[in-house]
Amino acid sequence: MKKLQKDEMMQVHGGAGWFWRCGKCKYKSAWHALKSTAQANADAHTSIYGSSHKTAVYYG
Repeated sequence: MKKLQKDEMMQVHGGAGWFWRCGKCKYKSAWHALKSTAQANADAHTSIYGSSHKTAVYYG
């Protein structure tokens, strides 16, 4: 098995994963490996910018 370098580990090489979007500001997050991480970040966005920033988590 190949040992990955730090910069290689930080790259996403396609595939499917979780992301979230804000309906108000139209922000689309980066790819997340875990749904819980995407949801936590989406919740943090709403907490920071207010309840009018409704977010939803998607798989794709």
